[in-house]
Amino acid sequence: MFLIKQLINNVAPRIGALAYGVKAEHLQSKIIERVWARLRDVLEKEEKTKVFGDRNFKELLINAGKALIFLCEHDNYYRRWLGLLIRFIAEEYAIAEADFSLEDAMALPVKPPVSSEEEFKRHKAALWECALTGYLYGFSLAPKDIVHSIKFALENKGWVDLPSIDKDAIYRLFFNGEKSRAYNLMFKEVFSHGSETH
Repeated sequence: MFLIKQLINNVAPRIGALAYGVKAEHLQSKIIERVWARLRDVLEKEEKTKVFGDRNFKELLINAGKALIFLCEHDNYYRRWLGLLIRFIAEEYAIAEADFSLEDAMALPVKPPVSSEEEFKRHKAALWECALTGYLYGFSLAPKDIVHSIKFALENKGWVDLPSIDKDAIYRLFFNGEKSRAYNLMFKEVFSHGSETH
């Protein structure tokens, strides 16, 4: 794994440099550009937690987006294959979401606060979101100023609440130390209403 990471870290910046300044004009390129903008937004917020510290991953993410857009804009064949990839991911996502079950939810690393099929169906959107991205999608829904809440929580060893696609759910990130963080998926019927940061 170390050697693979070293190879990627050496190659990714060079690819990014070659692809620098290419404008997204085609449909596939525009989709990739929007997706990468959202990924970078989440990464910027995640970095503020101070648990994430892999600068190589950040470089890889940024340069991979540039490379994909470059390929889309300069090669018709690659562009069609990337379009096919996007299409297949969308289709497989829909199938996996439909097949997601209570049994799958109960196998999550974060034990969900559901115990019946009825509760599962009521909160399936949040549980599916948690299974797929953990709390990261919550960062995409959180406002920019969540970074101030994170700073306050870090300084006071508190927590931050992130939104979920399910309006009746939140992700609560706990900051018990500079390099320690845990999170829970919580539903409004089981947690007390309060301020966003503590």
